[in-house]
Amino acid sequence: QGQTSPLESGVVIAIRGSIDNLANSLRDKQTELVRNLTGCSGCRVHRGYYESFQVLEPLVKSHLQELWCSPRNCKIYVTGHSSGAAVAALLAWTLAEIGYTIGTSYLFESPQVGDAAFAEQMGARFSGQALHGVVFSVTNGKDSVPRWPFEGAFRAWGVEAYYNADGNGSTGVAQICFAGHEGCGIQRVPQHELTTRDACASPLAPDGTFCTLEAFVPQCYGGSSFQALVPMVPNASSSLLRPKISSGPPQPFTQAAARWHPSEADGEQARAVKADGKAMDYYSNSSLEAFAALAKLSYCGVARGLNDAVQSTCNDRVGPCSRAGFGVVPSTVVPEGVSYQPELTLNTSFVNDTLFFYTALIRRTNADYARAPFFMPSESCVLIFRGPTNHQNVVMSHARQQVLLKDKACKGCTADAGLLEAWKSALQDKVLEALLKSGCEAHPTKETVSNVVVAGHSLGGSLAALAAYFLHKQGFEVQLSWLLEADLPGNRAFAKYLTEEMLADVRPVPFWQVAHSDREDAPASPRPIALEADASRGRHPFQVHFKTSTPARVFAAAPRPPPMLPPPPSMPVMMAMLPDDTRFNMTIPLLWVPPLPPAPVLAPVLAPVLAPVLAPVLA
Repeated sequence: QGQTSPLESGVVIAIRGSIDNLANSLRDKQTELVRNLTGCSGCRVHRGYYESFQVLEPLVKSHLQELWCSPRNCKIYVTGHSSGAAVAALLAWTLAEIGYTIGTSYLFESPQVGDAAFAEQMGARFSGQALHGVVFSVTNGKDSVPRWPFEGAFRAWGVEAYYNADGNGSTGVAQICFAGHEGCGIQRVPQHELTTRDACASPLAPDGTFCTLEAFVPQCYGGSSFQALVPMVPNASSSLLRPKISSGPPQPFTQAAARWHPSEADGEQARAVKADGKAMDYYSNSSLEAFAALAKLSYCGVARGLNDAVQSTCNDRVGPCSRAGFGVVPSTVVPEGVSYQPELTLNTSFVNDTLFFYTALIRRTNADYARAPFFMPSESCVLIFRGPTNHQNVVMSHARQQVLLKDKACKGCTADAGLLEAWKSALQDKVLEALLKSGCEAHPTKETVSNVVVAGHSLGGSLAALAAYFLHKQGFEVQLSWLLEADLPGNRAFAKYLTEEMLADVRPVPFWQVAHSDREDAPASPRPIALEADASRGRHPFQVHFKTSTPARVFAAAPRPPPMLPPPPSMPVMMAMLPDDTRFNMTIPLLWVPPLPPAPVLAPVLAPVLAPVLAPVLA
């Protein structure tokens, strides 16, 4: 109050920050330093932000011409949030180079953009000591973004205005200092205390956040000051005097700001796993519910709405995935139907989309979920396989002849012929391609992710276990995964390697096997009717057993084997769905229903039983 505004008439250039999609994520993680910034001697800058600047530069110059804004008669103001602030800084430098005057500007929660040479020359130009105004770097709380990238030659630049909000919405008084200096602003916070929670939240922004629009349609079409209309008559006793304003539809997922940032990948999960080695601490019912919901959606197949269904079911704000601390990144769902004819099938009819899976990129909502019992990585792909829906799937399940894997690390390991053939001849290449489209690959650069969580129901769970084995061999980091009503597709040596040896140096529990039945032996074999009485079959030592009317029992040791049961003469094709309720209560088991014998055979057996029951009714 009482101060004269430093602003003069001119043009404001506001650059949007990262939205929640794969392209923006890859851009943020392109942290290689490049020497391309015109007029900045010896400067190296973030490759991803520089490439974004290159795309925007000609568009900005074109719009300035349309507004009759030339270097001689027009002042430029730049602003932006997060990665948008980083690109705005590069625009400010370039426009100044061609003669524009940059007025006092404000960049919010900007990551580090370049090296020491860039920081020195940006600071000299935009610290208010020359032709241009001050370009402030506004930071907040314990935000990790302004300190990122943490490694390498990156340096903070310019004049920092640091706000440490008191938690009651008050901004307090900003600390004004030269960014990057010891004791200045965000540099005061120890790195292990940094968090992305403060990247969006800000008492300076309308609604207290940069990333969420409380009333998307009114604010995006009527302006952010729309919120001031709501308490127009704060003391009115009659509801008739209060304005009734509908916020309209929510902001589309594809346009929402990214609340995740690469600075979240700070080693929290690795430290948590290292500190906690007890198997029972790795079970989370919330995580099980989330991956059960994702597994259920695989039965939608190649439906056009699968992407929206996955996004709606598994976003980071509401629903089962939010309770497990993660959400699916929009536009990263890759569904894949595979038309495949098993060699052993006796049915010559061909079925399209014999097999189905989908991949997606998920992100942890905050570092709290890196710890027990969730152990969520900051980013990961999910690989979800569908269960049985056709005759070919049944043939694959029955083809349990053992094939040697010829793996020195897995001595004596064999796998089921039907599933192994399907993986090698039809699934493997398509899975790798889909994972790459979702942002994951086995030999990652800084832009991609090597983590993968596998899950599936019934046959899908068995395929997921086999996929985990092969993906691990190719360099993927298999995360804590969930096999629902599925057995392990191999012999005891393979089961021992998969569950006890393959990831032993990472965590004590590689997968949880989920079973459901009222039979006491169900945990030992999720299939209620064993397909063959073979004692050499591999068993899973980490199991979750649900009964219809009781809570889950968690097993972290190998249970007793099931009783010897003869194989059924046939198994009808069943599309066994998980419950409609978002809670995973396992009330619909996958059961084998044997065909009824002919009536002449049943009559002598049922007549003595039914006669006393039916006689009073018929009388």
